[in-house]
Amino acid sequence: MTGPTTPEQLVDGFGRVHRDLRISVTDRCNFRCTYCMPEEGMQWMAREEILTFEEITRIARVFVERYGVDSIRLTGGEPTVRAHLPVLVAKLAALGVELAMTTNGSTLRSQAQALADAGVNIDDMHLGRSTQSGDASLMVLATSPAVPREVADALRSTDGIETVHVLS
Repeated sequence: MTGPTTPEQLVDGFGRVHRDLRISVTDRCNFRCTYCMPEEGMQWMAREEILTFEEITRIARVFVERYGVDSIRLTGGEPTVRAHLPVLVAKLAALGVELAMTTNGSTLRSQAQALADAGVNIDDMHLGRSTQSGDASLMVLATSPAVPREVADALRSTDGIETVHVLS
């Protein structure tokens, strides 16, 4: 009979141990910021090349169980443009890891509560983050004048967010 196994460690060439996993769920975005999504020259991945939620979950499970990963950050492109994203979030939350997301925030009015309910740590959505003395607080960095108010309103309507700071 064997006991529980200790996960192998993911160690890079500098000797740093990594316990965080970033998963890009799409190459698409609803903005065209010059630093990551120029107006022209983007080659989109074919739909059949994009991993299914089941494939993403299986890969994540390997990293959690074999390598001791304890936090996953969903990224993109813009992850909220991936259809049915809360379904994936729920599958990943079942792995017992901390879930966070990097987003431009433009779709949060319609998705923030579903994502939080599915398991995303809503006060660790990277729009710019501030958690001081344990309060759920988010700083929103503006990329266009229209986005901050929209994002702030969406977050204010989400359970668990007490304070929203908008920086421009």
